[in-house]
Amino acid sequence: MAWVERRVITARGSDGRSRRLTRYRVRYRDLSGNQHSETLTRRVDAERRRAELEVQLGSGDWRDPRLGDLTVNSWAESWLPTRHDLRATTWARLETTMSRQVLPRFGRMPLNKITNAQVRLWVSDLLGSGLCAATVRKAVFALRQCLEAAVADARLGTNPALSVPLRPDRQKPARYLSQVEVERLIAEVPERYRAVVLVGAYAGLRWGEAAGLRRRDIDLQ
Repeated sequence: MAWVERRVITARGSDGRSRRLTRYRVRYRDLSGNQHSETLTRRVDAERRRAELEVQLGSGDWRDPRLGDLTVNSWAESWLPTRHDLRATTWARLETTMSRQVLPRFGRMPLNKITNAQVRLWVSDLLGSGLCAATVRKAVFALRQCLEAAVADARLGTNPALSVPLRPDRQKPARYLSQVEVERLIAEVPERYRAVVLVGAYAGLRWGEAAGLRRRDIDLQ
């Protein structure tokens, strides 16, 4: 299924002299019968790689490394329209994050050239540019989802955006109006909106719940 070939090549060194070098080419055929090859400098490495390939081909875990040559720009262009699981507003935020933070850094890179170290450096640069921790976190999650889809498509073996340290998102403490402030607010808003302000202030309803509330939903007794 996989075999090693010894090759002797002639190469010119930095001193201008020609030298004969030995290289070892690992050849193998995939499950479709297509032939592939990888060249290594040491026979022991070539034999180790041959054994790895035979295990991968035998178990069905082998993937064509050339699939990872696709750039992130091209992959994102085909991946984003498939996110049918997202609401329109969530999809729009994802697309914006990809175009503003992710693609300017990684768009021209092949999928298989992105490393975990590069993602970590990108996070440091984003924080250094003044972006808040929450925005950086969203950017990393967007890249992670993009690359996870590439893993599922057998274009990557692992996701380099995993195990990336992120700064905690320190949320500001909630600000609640006092009764006096609520009464001042009520005095300023048009009369038609006062009921919803009062319900929101004293019943603790979220905006979607308050906006959907109808008279028939209230038991005045």
